[in-house]
Amino acid sequence: MTLQLTRWLCLIVLSSFSLAYTQSDSAQLELGFAGEVVADTWNPVRLVLRDQPAATLRLTFEHGGFIDGELRTSYQADIPAGRGLYVFEDDVYFPSWRRLIWTLSTDERLLASGSIDRRPVNPDPLHIIVSANPGRWRALYDTNDRVIDSSASYLPERSAAYAGVASLLIDGTAAAPRLQALAAASAAGATVILLDPLPDSHNDLNLLSNQPTQRVANGWVIRTPENGVKDALEFSASFVSPVLAEALFNDTLLDLPASVKPLSMLIAAAVFSVVVLLLVRFGSVPGLLTGVLLMVVACFAGWSLFRPDAAQFVRSRSVSVSAGSLALTTEVRSLFRFPAGTLSLPVTARPTPALAYEQHQDELVLSTGRWQRVNMVLRPSVRPAVLHQDDGVLSNTGSVLLTDVYVKGVGRQAPLEAGARQAISAQEDAPLPEVYDRLLPLLSNGTALGRNGGHIHIALPPAGVNANVLNHVPSQQLAQGWLP
Repeated sequence: MTLQLTRWLCLIVLSSFSLAYTQSDSAQLELGFAGEVVADTWNPVRLVLRDQPAATLRLTFEHGGFIDGELRTSYQADIPAGRGLYVFEDDVYFPSWRRLIWTLSTDERLLASGSIDRRPVNPDPLHIIVSANPGRWRALYDTNDRVIDSSASYLPERSAAYAGVASLLIDGTAAAPRLQALAAASAAGATVILLDPLPDSHNDLNLLSNQPTQRVANGWVIRTPENGVKDALEFSASFVSPVLAEALFNDTLLDLPASVKPLSMLIAAAVFSVVVLLLVRFGSVPGLLTGVLLMVVACFAGWSLFRPDAAQFVRSRSVSVSAGSLALTTEVRSLFRFPAGTLSLPVTARPTPALAYEQHQDELVLSTGRWQRVNMVLRPSVRPAVLHQDDGVLSNTGSVLLTDVYVKGVGRQAPLEAGARQAISAQEDAPLPEVYDRLLPLLSNGTALGRNGGHIHIALPPAGVNANVLNHVPSQQLAQGWLP
C-alpha cells in the first residue's frame, strides 16, 4: 500500500512540473522558440497534426493581479480536417500568466490537452543561434541572456513572431534560413548577425545586406568575421515600436461628442426647481402632477437633443518605423462605448490596460461596461516604407502627402509631396503636433518624422558606422543606438 501511494505521489509531482508541448501521438503543440516564450509580447505558436478531423485549438491564460483582478484571456483557432501531416502556425500575445491551459477538441471529444504552470513568466528577450554547433557561441553571451538554438526550417516569416527576439546568429554551418525569415526578424527589431564568409548555400542572404552594418526597419543586419561576433551582439535597436505605440494613446486621441457645460446644467436645474416650487405652492396637487409631467417631458427632450449620434466611437493612429525599404507598422485604436455589451471587432490585437477577451484568428471579442474606453494595440506587420532618408536627403516613395516633416536635432522641414525628394536643412521653428512631443523623447537624433493624417512615418538615421568602428565605440553607446 505504501509503495502504491509513493508511485501516485511521484506521478503527481512529475505532472505538475511538466512543460511538455503535447500529449497526443497525432498532435504536437510548440510554444515560442524551442519552448521558450517571452511574457507580455507576441510569440509564435505551432501545432503539428496528422490525420486530424476538423477541430478547435484553444489557449486559455489565467493571469491578473491585485490591481486588475483575476483575468482570463483566450485564443481560439479552427483547424480544418485533413489527411497526412498538417502544420498550423500563428502569433499569439502571451500575458504574464499564472497558468496556461490548452485544448484541441471537436464537438464530440477532446483530442489533446495540456497545461503549463510557470510563475513568473520571463519577460527577457531571446537570443537565437542557427548553427550545427551552437555551443561554441554561448560563451560570448552574458550569463543572464536567454540563449537558445533553433533549426533554420523553424524560423517563421512573420515579423510579429520575433517581437521577443533580441538577436539571431547565423554562422553558416547549418542549413540556410529563408531570406524572408531574416527580413521579418530584423524588421521586428532583432539584430541579425551573419558570420562572414558564408558558404555558397547562403548566397541568398546577401540580398538582405551587402554592407558590414546596415539598418533594416527596426533592427540591424551585421556581417562580421568570427572575432567580431561579441561586439555585434552589443548592437540593439534604440527603441521598440510597441513603446512608440503606447505613446500614441492620450485623452485627445478619441474626440467624444461635446457634453452640456456644468454651468448650463446648474442654471437649468435652478430654473426647473423654481418652476416646480411655484406650481406646488399655487397649484397644490394639480401643480405637483404638472411638475412631475414637466420633469418627464424635460428628460425625454434632453435625451433627444443631446444623445450621441452613435453607440460607440472609434479612432485609430498608426506608426511605421523604417530604415531602407521595409517598415514595421503598429496601429492603435481607441474605442469608447456608451452602452454595456459584448463587442466583436475584426482585428487581431491586445487591449490595454489588460482585461478579459477572446481572440479568434481574425476577430477580437470582449465585453465592455457602460461608458467605457478601451485601447487596443494591433499586431504589428511589415509594409513598404514611405519616408526615407539617405545622404542628407528625405524622400517620399508613397502616394500620399507627408506634412509636419521634422528631423530631430535639425528642425522642421517642408512638406513632402508623393514621389518628392528634398535635402535636409534648418527651417523656421514652428509648433509641432502634440503627438510628436510624446514620440521625440523616444527617438535618437537624426530621426525623421512625417505624417499623413493619423498615420505617422518614422525614418531612422542611416547606420553611419562600419565594422572598424565597432572596435572603438563603447558597448554602452552601441546599445543606446549612438551614432558617430
